[in-house]
Amino acid sequence: MFADLVGSTQLYEKLGDRQAQRIIGSCLSRLTEATCAFNGEVVKTIGDEVMCVFPNADQAVQAAVRMHQSIEALSKGDNLDQVSLCLHAGVHAGPIVRRSDDFFGDTVNVAARITKLANPRQILTTGDTVAHLGAQYRSSARLIGTQSLKGKSGNIQIYEYVWDKSDLTVRLDRHTSPLAGLSQLEIRFGNCSTRLNQDNPGCTIGRNAGNDIVLKFERISRFHAKIEYRRHKFILTDHSSNGTYVDFIDGDDVYIKRDEIRLIGKGLISPGRKATAGSPGAIHFCVSAQNRSR
Repeated sequence: MFADLVGSTQLYEKLGDRQAQRIIGSCLSRLTEATCAFNGEVVKTIGDEVMCVFPNADQAVQAAVRMHQSIEALSKGDNLDQVSLCLHAGVHAGPIVRRSDDFFGDTVNVAARITKLANPRQILTTGDTVAHLGAQYRSSARLIGTQSLKGKSGNIQIYEYVWDKSDLTVRLDRHTSPLAGLSQLEIRFGNCSTRLNQDNPGCTIGRNAGNDIVLKFERISRFHAKIEYRRHKFILTDHSSNGTYVDFIDGDDVYIKRDEIRLIGKGLISPGRKATAGSPGAIHFCVSAQNRSR
């Protein structure tokens, strides 16, 4: 397992080297404590990232959850109003090779690469790992899609391990037929645009500089919402205190708070407060069939 802090660069910029180093040191200590609590071993730290090994997959995901909870508790309790620290983590189960005090092999490489795919506050894992989980932990894993990884032939299944149970509330019952085949989501915010698909499966929205879409507005939470590509569908999940408005072009307006909804067709996403098409905080989206020619 790899666990990487999000927001450390902004921490140094806002608080200075000495205070930032103190907080980063406290974070790494908490990650070590979480690892040891579930019979794991911290192999090494790489800047603000830790690499850990565990006897089994259950203990790895338990430790990852404890890490997330511990870092968020520290962030709330250390008056870090300007910078929000959180984690993204990757877990993969399989054989490893130990040489002296380090570990090598394909399992290590896959874990490192899926960590880079994870959004802030997210634990990503693989189908192979989910197969090794006990039933009580397997129920918290949900398939996002398949992904090609550098150095690996074919695609592997990528799962999110849901550690924040409010994420499990699903609101997807819109009476529309799913798009056939692959799909893509185009997002436009101001003069910026991005495209989500099976190769780029997610983005985050919020006030913190670590997000993909940064909104420096009142009523926006530090990590307000995320959009994910799951099984050929795009899911918007709200994590905020003030909720998110979604206006579909068909006239159906929806408000969600710590809930999920599927994005279809065209529309407008308004985090925190209702916006119009020309508002500075409006995020435009359009879901369409993906062009398969490459």
